[in-house]
Amino acid sequence: MTIDGDEVTIWGKAARCPIVYLHVFEGKGEDVWTRCQGLDCPPFSLVAVRVPDWDDAMSPWPCESISGDGRSCGGHAANQLALLTERIMPMVEGTVGTPPWSGVVGYSLAGLFAAWTPYATGAFARMASVSGSLWYPGFLDFAREHGFVRTPDRAYLSLGSKEAHAGNRLMRSVGETTQSLYELYQERAVETVFEKNPGNHFREPDLRTARGIAWLLR
Repeated sequence: MTIDGDEVTIWGKAARCPIVYLHVFEGKGEDVWTRCQGLDCPPFSLVAVRVPDWDDAMSPWPCESISGDGRSCGGHAANQLALLTERIMPMVEGTVGTPPWSGVVGYSLAGLFAAWTPYATGAFARMASVSGSLWYPGFLDFAREHGFVRTPDRAYLSLGSKEAHAGNRLMRSVGETTQSLYELYQERAVETVFEKNPGNHFREPDLRTARGIAWLLR
């Protein structure tokens, strides 16, 4: 179904089981769902939300283009979060029932969005930022200076082994910023793991995402 331009697909309508919300750049989340089944995840519902304005919707505040392609990030994450919590989540829960907990997961810029959500809403008990764009200007300082609206029960962070060797100077900081966020979460008594995977940012994103979901579920 489509809600205010976002295409929403529900996989595994498991009553009284956790619901995991995943923003996707393209597709309907089927590859991630299939990978989750291959990892023997316990019963849950996966809600894939495809947004048409990815760079704007997944960014918490504006950022000029850093990659030379001319694309900037509009910083409309608050609008996307409102759509998610006020429109999409009630619709999903009306379909599959109220879950024991809900989680938010994302890859790349959606991983940044996922890591930002605990500071903006109490809707999610668990979070996974998979190869998250935690290099985003100002994010680490923001995380250090702000408290959680709701302290996550569990937080999963991951990164590819070659991501810290990207050509862009700012993006190369992702290893340090992800490690720093991991340490910050530990200091704040959040059950956290930082998993490192082989390869660059584009290697097996579906499997990496599924591994993050599997860890949250277990």
